[in-house]
Amino acid sequence: MKLAATHSLDDRFVQERIARSAIRQLPVPALRVAPELVKTAADGEASENLAVEYALYKLAFLAEWRDSAGLEDLCERAILQNYVVDPNVVG
Repeated sequence: MKLAATHSLDDRFVQERIARSAIRQLPVPALRVAPELVKTAADGEASENLAVEYALYKLAFLAEWRDSAGLEDLCERAILQNYVVDPNVVG
């Protein structure tokens, strides 16, 4: 449950994070695309498998909510998780 509170795409957890940010008066961070990743010799099969499993998890989550009225928002959140948030830049 602890990870869900900080990372979940579920509307309940997203709304809680938004409320906490508003109460703390945190600035809105700017989104930036992560620099292109270049595979190195240190990359291993295990890390690639983990990335594939995480992508499949996200797709399964979205498939489970496919009939939801908020599916478009969930898809957008899933995509935004692929971006880097730079807390030093306010958008």
